[in-house]
Amino acid sequence: MVDADDLTGDDIAHLYVRRHKAHEEVAHELGSQWAERKEPQPITVDASPAENAMFAELADTWTHPVEGKSPSSGSGSSLFPWTLFKAALSSHLALLQTVESRRKTLARAADEDGGLTAEQAVEDEALERLGALAAKIEDDSSSKLAVLVDNLRGIGVGKGSDIRVVVFSERIATLRWLARTVPPILGLKTDQVLELHGGLSDVNQMDVIEQFGLSGAPVRLLFTGDMASEGVNLHRECSHLIHFDLPWSLITIEQRNGRIDRYGQTERPDVRALLLTPDHPASTGDVRIITRLLEREHHAHRAFGESGSLLGLHAPDAEEEQVMKWLRDRTRPDDADALIPDEPQKAFDIMTLLAGTVGGDQVPTYRPPSLFDSDFAFVDEALHAAFVDPVTELDIRTDDKDPSLLSLEPPRDLVNRLSALPQSYLTEQRIAERLKVTASPEVANSQLDEARASTESSWPEVSFLSPLHPFVDWLVDKVLVDIGRNQAPVIVAKVDRPTYLVQGMYSNGRGQPQIVEWMAISPDDERVDDMFEALTDAGVTSGTPNPGTELGTDPLEAHLDAVVTIARDELARRRTEHDQKIEDLLAEPAERLASWKKRHDQLSLGLDERRRRDREKYAGSVRDDTEELIESMRTEGEPLVRVVAVLVGRGT
Repeated sequence: MVDADDLTGDDIAHLYVRRHKAHEEVAHELGSQWAERKEPQPITVDASPAENAMFAELADTWTHPVEGKSPSSGSGSSLFPWTLFKAALSSHLALLQTVESRRKTLARAADEDGGLTAEQAVEDEALERLGALAAKIEDDSSSKLAVLVDNLRGIGVGKGSDIRVVVFSERIATLRWLARTVPPILGLKTDQVLELHGGLSDVNQMDVIEQFGLSGAPVRLLFTGDMASEGVNLHRECSHLIHFDLPWSLITIEQRNGRIDRYGQTERPDVRALLLTPDHPASTGDVRIITRLLEREHHAHRAFGESGSLLGLHAPDAEEEQVMKWLRDRTRPDDADALIPDEPQKAFDIMTLLAGTVGGDQVPTYRPPSLFDSDFAFVDEALHAAFVDPVTELDIRTDDKDPSLLSLEPPRDLVNRLSALPQSYLTEQRIAERLKVTASPEVANSQLDEARASTESSWPEVSFLSPLHPFVDWLVDKVLVDIGRNQAPVIVAKVDRPTYLVQGMYSNGRGQPQIVEWMAISPDDERVDDMFEALTDAGVTSGTPNPGTELGTDPLEAHLDAVVTIARDELARRRTEHDQKIEDLLAEPAERLASWKKRHDQLSLGLDERRRRDREKYAGSVRDDTEELIESMRTEGEPLVRVVAVLVGRGT
């Protein structure tokens, strides 16, 4: 048996399959729809004299105090100097805002306590000096502003150009300053520049994102914060991204870069980062450590598909705090390579539990068996079953050149179902007047490509007909309405005895089906077969005619209790096998969770009381939520047993 602490990749290679963008199989499938990212460009920017004066005060008094102790007071005092340093690397206005915010906090404390303590008074005076130096910096003495403009011009942003660039900054003060000062320098109009940050309403945020993605929109520059660093698509018309300030988190850097480096990007993403470098020796080394983050994120992106596991912390704020500790503890730049590993660190990752693991070379896909050759064939049959004359009643139109296309006028009850779709899609494509769907993935993808290139709408004219489409869901209900509650159809087929078609299902604590069995049960000999094999053997297909035979159902109903008992016994047997496999799978996440909690507790050592308390609260929350998740993955409750039909012979 292999010691768990000495496991290597080879020991567990047979337990999982991992594929990411850089993998050759994935790259082959993606083709030109996800262009390879260019090597990121860290651009060193020498600080101006005014900025050097500000950083010298910041280093000598706060981050690397000459007297051996910074003037920061209160909880979190050991890391507050690095909060100031981080703000200063963003912009002088961001630093000024941080200084003013801290001074207001001290002023409120003075009002409550009848004055500042001696320690607080020293801090307030130091903040005032630092703020005064930040306030002296003008636009023309901001080195990064000048370099940003030069880079934008070099990329091609300007009058008559359709090139777009997204500029990231963590600080709203910096974003607003850039949005105010950069456009006039480049000769851009007000409608060619957008801001996106948490200060905007949800409606305004969505409008900004949509405008930036439309090819016909005039926007050329988007200044945004980290609220757009995850889950926002900015790649449709943009392949250039500039970090005006660099996050102190590998996760956040990766999330930012992922806004333009994602599926559907046909141009090679160009990522740049402006790194303000003061002439103070201590600050120069600090900036170099931060630069390592950009380099490591790119390395991990290419090698592993993600960088969140490099530090094993799995949270942006935890990574940022760790970087602050490295800076506080006077880590040398040359040591950063060891601190930011080349390989992912072993740590608990909740996503591995949600995703599951499989063996073999390929992750299997599951498509439920069906009597119909395709979803489109089901739709056609369901329309004729639900309507006397669907072509006339729904004004159905088809395309002789492309039989996969279907156009119809949705009735009121279908329009209500379609309201679950995005409102902008319903309005722009006038779905309530005419619904257009296609069963062809190729046609659906071409429609998406046309929508991406559209100057008027970001929505395709024709949607893909999948089993989850509200139109299909509506049709299913239309067909099932003829079958009453606790009823099932009797089907005349080639069988020599009644055969009950039964669905059996067990769910887990999350309500997710875990065991789904389709059984064909013969109560005479308690035989259990596969339902779909039984249907094939009985000659039941989507085109089977209905002979309209009058049948007596009393003898069939008499066997229902026995059929349900047989189904439950079979499900119980299969549940025993399933639960053993689940227990084996859940043991590993439980061990990883315990290991993560132990490592998290070790990282909390040395923190001040408030931060340690906050981190312990966070760790406890993760532990409780994850233990609850692990428990919810187990099968629980009674099974669902449903007789869906009965097959009988012609002479029954």
